[in-house]
Amino acid sequence: MQGLVRDDCRTADSVICAINDAIAERIGQQKFRIWFKNSTRLTLTDDQIEGGVANQFISTWLKAIFKPR
Repeated sequence: MQGLVRDDCRTADSVICAINDAIAERIGQQKFRIWFKNSTRLTLTDDQIEGGVANQFISTWLKAIFKPR
């Protein structure tokens, strides 16, 4: 299966790529490109994933719109 966001995954960690693919599949390609692709960065450490955003507006928006219900 080819991932939805593979153009960014040539040298990136495969786990992060798989997570990005899952996010894009769940919320849709257009929303992923707008709110995640260039606005967030996921980092994998030993046992957790950290997400960083470009600014407070994006952080607030992502929490409000994509927070699990």
